[in-house]
Amino acid sequence: MKLEKEFQTHIHRQQMSTAHRVSAALPTQRSHSSVSSSSAWVKLHNPPSELCQDEALLLCQAANNQWVAWIPDYGKILLTAEDFSVE
Repeated sequence: MKLEKEFQTHIHRQQMSTAHRVSAALPTQRSHSSVSSSSAWVKLHNPPSELCQDEALLLCQAANNQWVAWIPDYGKILLTAEDFSVE
């Protein structure tokens, strides 16, 4: 159980590192038609954990269809536009 949690944490850190590199390299773009700016709260269709909330705060757009977001009780995550809807 502990090893599984450590593995999940390692994978999550790799994903966040990749998201950070991508977001730093690309100019901010806003392709999700309903999202007018970053720092918008969105509803998650499938939260990544049963223990985290079902809303996320969009931090910045990482790519054409990807957003870096923060989920309370979870942390940073890379989302695609299909992963959320604007409330």
